[in-house]
Amino acid sequence: MKNRHTTRTIFGALMVALLASPTAEVWAQDISAQERERATTDDILDSASRRLDEQAAAESEREVESDLEAETNVTLDQVEDEQRTMSVEEIEALKRRLEAQNRRMITQLDEIIARSPYAAQKPDWMFQKAELLWELRNMEYVRARTEYNACLDAVYEGTLDESECPEPMPDYSEAQAIYEDILREYPDYNRLDEVIFRLGSGLIEANQGAQAVGYLQRLVTNYPNSRYLPDAYLALGEFFFDQQQAGVAKMNYEKVLGYEEYRNYDYALYKLAWSHFNNGEHRESADTFKRVIARADSAAWNFLQTQASNDLMLALAEIDNGWIEARDYFTEIRDIEYTYEQIDRMAGYLELQGKDADALAAYEWFLEERPNDPSVPDWMDAIVRSLRRTNFEAYEERVQRYVAYLNPEGTWFRNNTEEERAISNANLLVEGNLARLANHYHRQAQRGGTREDYVTAADYYQQFIDRFPEHPASFDMTFFLGEIYLYNLEDYERAAQQYQLVVDLYKNDNVPEEAKPEEVEALVRDAAYAVVSSYNELVKQHHPDSILVEMAARAGENPEPTSQRMDSAANAGETPPIPRTDLLKYEEGFVQASDQFSEMYPTEDVTPTVDYVAAEVYKSRGQYDKCVPRYESIIENAPRHTYASYAGNSLLEANYRLQRWDEVEKWARHLLENEIFDVTPRDSLTQAIAYAINEKAIDLKEEDKVDEAATEMLRLAGEFPDSEFAPGAVFNAAAIYEGGNEVNRAVELYQRVIDTYPESEQAPNALYVLGLIFESRADLSQAATYFARLGEENYRSYEKAGDAVYNAAVLRTAMEQWDEAISTYESYLEYFGEEIDDEEENTIELEMAFLEKNRENWEAARTRFEEFLKKDTIKGAERVEVNLELGLLAERMQPRNWEEVADGYFTDAVSTWKELDEEGQNASRQFAAQARFHQGEAIFRKFKAVELSFPVRTLTRTAQEKGQYQLDAEEIFAEVIQMKSPRWVAAAAYRIGQAYKDFAEGLFNLPLPEGLTPDQEFEYQLSVEDLAFPLQERALTAFNRALELALEYEAYNEWSRLSAQEISQLERGAYPITGQEGVTVEHNRTEFFAPDPVTDWSVVAERGAARFERRPKPEPAPALDENGQPMEAAPEGATPAEGEGTPSAESETPAS
Repeated sequence: MKNRHTTRTIFGALMVALLASPTAEVWAQDISAQERERATTDDILDSASRRLDEQAAAESEREVESDLEAETNVTLDQVEDEQRTMSVEEIEALKRRLEAQNRRMITQLDEIIARSPYAAQKPDWMFQKAELLWELRNMEYVRARTEYNACLDAVYEGTLDESECPEPMPDYSEAQAIYEDILREYPDYNRLDEVIFRLGSGLIEANQGAQAVGYLQRLVTNYPNSRYLPDAYLALGEFFFDQQQAGVAKMNYEKVLGYEEYRNYDYALYKLAWSHFNNGEHRESADTFKRVIARADSAAWNFLQTQASNDLMLALAEIDNGWIEARDYFTEIRDIEYTYEQIDRMAGYLELQGKDADALAAYEWFLEERPNDPSVPDWMDAIVRSLRRTNFEAYEERVQRYVAYLNPEGTWFRNNTEEERAISNANLLVEGNLARLANHYHRQAQRGGTREDYVTAADYYQQFIDRFPEHPASFDMTFFLGEIYLYNLEDYERAAQQYQLVVDLYKNDNVPEEAKPEEVEALVRDAAYAVVSSYNELVKQHHPDSILVEMAARAGENPEPTSQRMDSAANAGETPPIPRTDLLKYEEGFVQASDQFSEMYPTEDVTPTVDYVAAEVYKSRGQYDKCVPRYESIIENAPRHTYASYAGNSLLEANYRLQRWDEVEKWARHLLENEIFDVTPRDSLTQAIAYAINEKAIDLKEEDKVDEAATEMLRLAGEFPDSEFAPGAVFNAAAIYEGGNEVNRAVELYQRVIDTYPESEQAPNALYVLGLIFESRADLSQAATYFARLGEENYRSYEKAGDAVYNAAVLRTAMEQWDEAISTYESYLEYFGEEIDDEEENTIELEMAFLEKNRENWEAARTRFEEFLKKDTIKGAERVEVNLELGLLAERMQPRNWEEVADGYFTDAVSTWKELDEEGQNASRQFAAQARFHQGEAIFRKFKAVELSFPVRTLTRTAQEKGQYQLDAEEIFAEVIQMKSPRWVAAAAYRIGQAYKDFAEGLFNLPLPEGLTPDQEFEYQLSVEDLAFPLQERALTAFNRALELALEYEAYNEWSRLSAQEISQLERGAYPITGQEGVTVEHNRTEFFAPDPVTDWSVVAERGAARFERRPKPEPAPALDENGQPMEAAPEGATPAEGEGTPSAESETPAS
């Protein structure tokens, strides 16, 4: 059944002619030439330019860092702190022990001195007391420094502020006072060198270095053998170092180095290196730092060697190509990672010192050695900053290279996605330098540069915007880029893109925070209009057939007065709608830009012009739906504008074209009520209202407001009874009732259309709908009658007449009205045959052949099938099916030589099938398999017809003949199995087993020859059984194989059921005992049990008699019914009749 839909009545043929008056032309416009004052002033543009300057300066200046300082903060206290391994708790415990012990001893010494104030040992007692006090205060100082270092560790971890960690100072004042007493009272004391050293070092600790120098100089001068000499020299060196007297400090440090076993030898060597540095002796300084480093185990440097390795960088930085020496040196003594760290420190220091050449070389080495390091952006920034100061061309080339290298899709970015600081620095590098280059070339171009300067500026602006579209600076850059493309390069497409980006950034609130709101608003307003102008220019350049080109050519022309053209409009008849086509590429951009501008600035003077031109573009391409909002915008926002009255007429026409009936009625009434007839006449408006009511009713029906819809439609028919709208109104009312499930009322109204307006265009539609209604009610006879009426002469031109007649034929076929169905199909082909293709015609003709067969008009069926085979346009699969049907008809009708005729058709079916492609074979597999099966059935019938009988000569001949037939039939049935059609696989497999079984039964059923003795009779029976038994085994194997194939192909039908029955019967007869030792029963092979040999004839007789009793009783072979399935049962000894092996052609889907 073909799918057909009820049509909605379309009337109002004069509507377009009455609405689309030629007087709707107005002044043409060229948007690009429109006089409009720009919102952006020179001041605003200058302000935006300054913002870019500031952006470039801010983002391109990286803060250069280096932890190398041209002075040392390392003190002896720090060195000793690093060497100290005791914890705060351990030092506190030691302090408590010493304090208790020393206090006790001090008390004892005080008592001794008090008892013997003039004793010769008094200076010793005083010295001991001073040492004990010094030791106590020093332990307190050590403990305080340990706590101080722990506090600094917390600062580094971020848990404390450095202000919470005051550095402690030692207090040796008590001991110092005693030392001074000794020096004053006992100038000849034998340990006076120790006293002098304590006084000098104590004063240094108390920041009284000037006084301490005198004591220390006295010590080194007067006591050349004192064990405190290295300490004194070191103290003097430290004092003069702090006083920035590098030469004197150097001399004292060198004195210390004369004591190689001195505990602070490394420290003195380290300070000597710094003295060289401070004295400008950079080579000596570097070599001395290396001596400090060399004194340490490279696998475990101490604090001092670590400091020396860092400070070495400072000395080498003052030497030409010192960074290379540092690189080679650390590569030799340490690993490459440590070398990288040191050179990085040195490069930063070189840059800070303005030594650009060495810094640049070091950074270049880094980039070469570590191209994916997170610090790459820092190194690159240092290089471009250096080149920018010295060589602009090299700077620009390097920026281009680095911008490409730091592409977010590049290798460096992929390797550093987790390094937030590195990614940020990379972006800052690219941002700052692209902004700087863009601004440089833009200003150069504005100062009188070349077009190439504008091109280059545009390229850098574009790179920045593409890379950082959300960056606040992109707003100003994008506007300037649009200006360059529009006014300097006349690249209108790119201009439109950039100006649009300005608008988008504004809408997304992505504008510079420092910009004044009024400046931003002015830039956006001009950008929005520039998008419109740019697309207008693009249309004029690329689309010469666009209405924009015509409007630009006629810019400023006045329309003709309405009264001069009204008559021609009224007599024009229906004006066909402009075919809907897609807007051209740049027209699409123009209208989108126009809409954007109108939405953003609805009250600007130029907006109605923009709206009207955009609407005309859509109208010129038949896109009436896009015209409507633009015409409405003109009427609502500029009712007194020149375009307002013309927009009203155009709006009415557009809504008519769009079938927006509420809008047609709304605006038609609006024009009537306001007596606006200069463009659209009163009569046209009245008819528009009637038409809108009709279509509104249909809308009400679709909203399930059935009563309202029908009332509106019938009211329309009542208001205009003689109108051409009347038939349509009644028809639509019927359709509304039909949709509202008031089918009886709908049938009445449809019939009213047929009876009252038989010549109307709605009459055939009503017939068609009534056919559908009665079909849905399952009143197929009435439905077919209505459908068939559309084949009458006055209705044949109806667009669905052919479908209706076809449906009538299908319905009559379903009702088994064979004669009427054939007649209707013939009418369909006669009246509508030219409208269908060969495939549909073949389908119908083949259907009529089967209908002839259904009404058992065998001759007519054969004739139609034969005529069908003569056609050149039939498919291979159809040819297979038709040959099968002709073969089956030959078997049924049995004309002269019918077996040969049938075999010929079957052969053609099979051979045709074999030549088809895979798709064709799949479509006709069941027909080819059935044809081949019937060829096998013909051989099988001959096989069945051969009866075995004596005498022996006859038996030999008939056995050979029967055996040959059996082999021929089995070969054909095997081919059927290979064709893999499930139904015929099961049938063929069954027939193979049945043939073996029949042969065996033929042997079993032979009568005993006459004249045999009892013993001979028994021996004869044993001989027959020995011949027949293997045949039974083969039959059982074949039936088992039949069941396997049935499972494989899911062919569960009567054939597979019969195979199962045969297996059950054969197994019961052949294997009554399955539990006996040595007996095995399987479904796919036969195993024989070999009994013990015997010589007693009676035993042989007993076994033979038992075996004879177990032999299955013969059953007749089943015949085939009309559907190709075996009959449920056949009389004892019956064979298939001549016509019983002829199944009908139907789906090969097996019955489950």
